[in-house]
Amino acid sequence: MTSEGLANGGILLVMAVALAALGLWARGNVENLVPAQMSGEQRDKRVRVLRRGGITCLVVALVFVAVAIAVAI
Repeated sequence: MTSEGLANGGILLVMAVALAALGLWARGNVENLVPAQMSGEQRDKRVRVLRRGGITCLVVALVFVAVAIAVAI
């Protein structure tokens, strides 16, 4: 456990928290982020795309946490 490893792990954890917050925010606000005047099918597609993006942010945040732990050890 070096100080450099802890610093890098800390940076990765901060990035993971920011990415997780973005993913959670996007998933919680997806209905407000897609314009209401879009047609039904097109709007539904955009909503699905944004939800997938939110999930992707959460998955990448988990990967960052795993790498931060591995770097810090």
